[in-house]
Amino acid sequence: MIIGRESPFRRLRADLQPDQAAFLDGVRIAAEMLDVAYGRLSELLWAATQSFDDKDLAVPTAPILLDAWAIVDAVHRLRLLLDHTPGLKKSDSSYKLFIRKTKAATQFRGTIQHLNEWLQNMAANGWPVWGTIAWVAVADPQTRILHSCVLVSGRVQPGTRDMINPAGKTVVRHVDHVTLHCRDQEICLTDMRNEVETIVRAIEPSLAEHTENHPTLAADIFVRVTLRPR
Repeated sequence: MIIGRESPFRRLRADLQPDQAAFLDGVRIAAEMLDVAYGRLSELLWAATQSFDDKDLAVPTAPILLDAWAIVDAVHRLRLLLDHTPGLKKSDSSYKLFIRKTKAATQFRGTIQHLNEWLQNMAANGWPVWGTIAWVAVADPQTRILHSCVLVSGRVQPGTRDMINPAGKTVVRHVDHVTLHCRDQEICLTDMRNEVETIVRAIEPSLAEHTENHPTLAADIFVRVTLRPR
């Protein structure tokens, strides 16, 4: 979980400036949205991996692409929010590293936002419109057998598609190194998720220190009203 239950992002000071509180709320929820999308994507990719052995299982192409592109969008949004967050030191090495390592998210989002402008070029090169997803899945942790998988969306076209060679890579999760290819570019969604967690962890200590011994406000209030007709 990127934003823990006790994260200072959930306990902002009551006297915080409204604009700063708004940006921090935006950062928190964007990070949580990414976390949800990545977790869901991992399970979908695991199901797709299993479908190779069970022909009754269909590969959930649209949900996979939905979550993959949601991650790209969330990272791009986080970059913008952090860049404009009042009080956040832009000279900090952790911030600079995050911006540098997540640059691809903004480039990818530009492609999908202007998809109509790229379609002729994509068609000429035989590139799938919504891209391809490649990943590594752990088949058996004991024997260290891995599956390298790729999902090519859209109409079947001639050509080669990149698969992940796990040689020399550390595999931490049951689904890892999730990579989205679109046009002639690629972005590792696993790396994006990890970079977001890293920048959140870098911000939390100073946020906690700033909040310590100060009144805080609750977050994410849910209200339900039950009505009974006469």
